[in-house]
Amino acid sequence: MSTWCRASLILPLFIVIVGCTDLVFQPNHIHYNNPRELDKAFREVRITTPDGTLLRHWLFPASSPKGTVFFLHGNAQNVSSHANSVAWLPHHGFNVLLFEYRGFGSNSGHPDLDTTMQDITTTFHTIRKIPSIAGKPIILFGQSLGASIALYIASKPELKNHLCAVIAEAPFSDYRAIAQEVLAKSWLTWPLQYPLSWTIDDRYSPIKRIETIAPLPLVIIHSVDDTIIPYHHGQKLFTHAKEPKQIWKTEGHHIAFLKTKSGRKRFLDYVNATCVQ
Repeated sequence: MSTWCRASLILPLFIVIVGCTDLVFQPNHIHYNNPRELDKAFREVRITTPDGTLLRHWLFPASSPKGTVFFLHGNAQNVSSHANSVAWLPHHGFNVLLFEYRGFGSNSGHPDLDTTMQDITTTFHTIRKIPSIAGKPIILFGQSLGASIALYIASKPELKNHLCAVIAEAPFSDYRAIAQEVLAKSWLTWPLQYPLSWTIDDRYSPIKRIETIAPLPLVIIHSVDDTIIPYHHGQKLFTHAKEPKQIWKTEGHHIAFLKTKSGRKRFLDYVNATCVQ
C-alpha cells in the first residue's frame, strides 16, 4: 500500500480520475531477491488459469511440513521483494506458497480485482493437490492489500472450508475509504477526495464480508504507528468480525511485525497452537 495513488500527488486530476482504480496494483518486473538464496529447496509452481494465463508462483518447502502458509503480498513491486517476510517459515516446519499476481514479476497480464480473486481460487485448489501440501492445514496470510484480499476471499466457502486460520497484517477495511484518506493528503486532490474515491471499485471490500469468516479463526495484526494504512482500519474490521478472533495491536512501521524475533515467535506460537494437531 505504500504507493497507493501516490501518482495523484503529481499527476493532473484527469489522470487520477481515470487511473486511480488501476493504482490498486503497482507491479514491476525487477528481480529483488534470488529465491534459491532465500531457500535452496525453492520450487516454481506454474498454474494456467481458465482464461489461459500462465501464473508463476514461488514455493518454499519445509523438509517435514506441518502445514502450509498461503501468502498474499502487498500492492507494490512483486513477490521477490516481499519474500523475506515469510522465507524463514520452512525452517520451522511450514511450507510457504507465495502467490504472485498477474502482471507482477515474471507473470504476464494486467491485474484487477476480479481476476485476482479467480486466480487465487484456482491456485489454491491446485496447490492443495501437491503431495507435501495435501491433507495438512493451510493458513491464509496476507499483508496490506494482500491482507484485505485474504479477508474477503476467506469468507468464501470454497476456500474457508479448507483453511485452518486466516491472518491479516495491516488490512484496510474498505477500498473507497482508504482511497479517500490518501486523496485527502494532497492539496491537489483534497477538494475532490469524496467524488474521486467513489470511482474505486469497492465490491471486494473486506468489511462487507468479514462477519462471514467465522467460525474460521481470525487474527488481525496492525501497528498503531502505521501511516500507510492507519490502525483504525484494523480495529474496525476486528469489531465487525465474529469469534473466534484476535487483534494484535503492535508498534512500528507498516507490515514490520515479522521483522522482529518477538513477532515471528508470536506468529509461530499461534499457528502451531491453532492448526497443528
